[in-house]
Amino acid sequence: MVSQLTKKDAYSAFEYALKAPETQRQWPRRLDVFLTFLQLEGQDVKERTNKLYDLIQLEGPEWLQSHLIDFIYFQKNLLMIFEVKTM
Repeated sequence: MVSQLTKKDAYSAFEYALKAPETQRQWPRRLDVFLTFLQLEGQDVKERTNKLYDLIQLEGPEWLQSHLIDFIYFQKNLLMIFEVKTM
């Protein structure tokens, strides 16, 4: 079922994969933060997620991996800046 969903609607596949209530509560916001980092435009998270899926299909999984690593470094640097300010 998930493979059929990803071809039609990547966000629905994402929601379908979230099983635990706490995960369902937290991960849509986390996905939105990542999509904002990628500067993907759209009316809502669902549209932006579907654009991400299309980009991955066009650019390949290496593109996604590279941007995930960039995002992790970005978040890590934000955390370090925050820690320095609170000292």
